[in-house]
Amino acid sequence: MASGVKVTDEVVSRFNEMKLRGKEAAIFLKIENGSVVVSSTITKDDPRVAGKSPEEYHAALVAELPKNQCAFVLWDFVFVDNNGANQQKLCFTKWVPDAGKVQDKMVYASSTEGIKGKLPGFAKEVQGNDFDDVTFAAFRGLF
Repeated sequence: MASGVKVTDEVVSRFNEMKLRGKEAAIFLKIENGSVVVSSTITKDDPRVAGKSPEEYHAALVAELPKNQCAFVLWDFVFVDNNGANQQKLCFTKWVPDAGKVQDKMVYASSTEGIKGKLPGFAKEVQGNDFDDVTFAAFRGLF
C-alpha cells in the first residue's frame, strides 16, 4: 500500500465471513499502529437493525460513524429494488469527515486502494465526507 498500512488477517477473515454467511450488517475498521483493524461490528440480529425498514436499518448504521474520526466501513446495504424485490449489496465506505484530522485523512486516502485490493467482492464504493454523502438516498442512487 502507498501508505504502508497493512490489513490484518482478522479483517480479511471477517469480511470473507460477511460475504459467505451474511450475519453482519456492518464491520467498522480503523487504522491503528500501522494496521487496518476491526473497531466494531453490528450483526443483523442487533436490536439497532433487526426488523427495521431498509431506511431505519441504514440510519442505524450511519449513526455509528465517528463524527470527527476517519474510518472504513464494510456494510450490507439493504433496499427494495424497482421491481419490489428485497436486495442486499456489500458496500465499502471510506469515511473521511471534514472535521477529521488532516494527517488522518491523508493516511486513509492513501491506504484505500491497498485495502480494497485485500477485500474483493463488494458491489459499490462510497466516499463520505459528511453525513449527506452516506444517506440512504445516496446509497440507493448507486443501484
